[in-house]
Amino acid sequence: MLIVRIQQNWLQSAGSCLSRAVPKYYNFFHFMGPAQIPVNGEMLCTKPNACIISRPMQHRGFYFPEDTRMNWTHNDVSIAPLLEEYGLPIGEVFYPANPSFITDMFRRMKREFYSDNLHKERLLDGYMEELLIKLSRSIHEDLGCGSVNSKEAKLLQELRLELMSKPEQNWTVEQMAKEVSLSASRFHAVYKAMFGVSPVKELIGAKVDQAKTILLMDRDATMPAVAEKLGYKNHYHFIRQFKAVTGMTPGTYRKENR
Repeated sequence: MLIVRIQQNWLQSAGSCLSRAVPKYYNFFHFMGPAQIPVNGEMLCTKPNACIISRPMQHRGFYFPEDTRMNWTHNDVSIAPLLEEYGLPIGEVFYPANPSFITDMFRRMKREFYSDNLHKERLLDGYMEELLIKLSRSIHEDLGCGSVNSKEAKLLQELRLELMSKPEQNWTVEQMAKEVSLSASRFHAVYKAMFGVSPVKELIGAKVDQAKTILLMDRDATMPAVAEKLGYKNHYHFIRQFKAVTGMTPGTYRKENR
């Protein structure tokens, strides 16, 4: 289950501090009032409705200059691919446009989380992914996604060629963004605006294309061996992604293209 703990409309009193460094989980925070948040070694004074996502063991010490309510979750590490796919920034403060949906979503999620309803785990995973999609839409629509200057366009085209030629590398959205000197959220937005596909889906497609070649050129290669050549740590993950793109497993693809 993606959600491990959740709180909605949590009150932090004026002058209080909140310290978080959770070893196993990603953390999502939504501050409805002002807060002071450490970012890149500096304390950032945020406006109301600031959001931030932290990695496991990424320490966050928040200070609240006035009474502030907040929504937060601890999330299982299995949420990481979704954060990448939807281009959500990690460790950066962001402000969703029209953020009223956040509290509404948290209200639904908290009610379900503390229920004994049948199939609640699957519904909660659906709710959490819905929240991520809405966050992604909100921040990317507010970035002027179609506005790409010539310098950005050149850097993105060069990066795209590198992704296609080296899909086996352990690329992340943050690493890709760093290559072109953009924030993760800005990078995701302009990449999709230019090429019509998210960078994560583009990378998966490149991996699958290379996998097809390996499967047909080396018919004795096992699935774990093929997966390892493409940079996968888990060959079952490779098989799932291959099937999602092609509609068949790598083994079936190899048999049908003898």
